[in-house]
Amino acid sequence: MEIAKLFELQKLDLNLDKTRRRLAQIHEALGESPDVVAARSAVRSSEAELHRWHAHRSKPSPNNLQPSRLHSPRSRRNGNPARANLSKRKQS
Repeated sequence: MEIAKLFELQKLDLNLDKTRRRLAQIHEALGESPDVVAARSAVRSSEAELHRWHAHRSKPSPNNLQPSRLHSPRSRRNGNPARANLSKRKQS
């Protein structure tokens, strides 16, 4: 009786493998719709733009500093002596 059950299990396992292979073939043959391809492309370009933006924002340069904020009275009120001294020297 055990042998018959093992044989049935083996048949089920083989059928399951065959079905999985066929399903993989069908998925491969279907590919992706043009809408999905376009959406993936848009996501990739948006992620690349975001990466460039973060890289640009993380590197201070004279082009992305705002001089009006560097010498504002607020920097003296916030207790930043370096900026406060810089403002005093500029006024002299």
